[in-house]
Amino acid sequence: MIAMLGFASNVSLGLWTRSTVDSVAFDAARRVATAPLEQSQSAASLSQLEVQAVDSARQALGSYGQRVTMEFEHPNSSVVVLHVRSPAQGLLPRLISAGPILGAVDRRIIMRKEGK
Repeated sequence: MIAMLGFASNVSLGLWTRSTVDSVAFDAARRVATAPLEQSQSAASLSQLEVQAVDSARQALGSYGQRVTMEFEHPNSSVVVLHVRSPAQGLLPRLISAGPILGAVDRRIIMRKEGK
């Protein structure tokens, strides 16, 4: 019974961590994608906007935000791409847990820029 409770808690923590990181990263990408056109035209102001979005996302994640990396990529001028990576977080030691620990994130969030 204790093993099942530990496994269920580990899975729940992993899924909660993954959904929280995804949500915060999506909000950061949306913040950059929906910036007013005059604010996102120059490279310096776009870079400043990206830094502010990542800082805000890290603050929303609390102390776990220091373990999450978020990098904006610029394939072209019509989309915003945010590459997010975070390690898995679990309650059980890796030797005991079967298979990969849920919660690790390595994905790219792609959003089309809004024209205002």
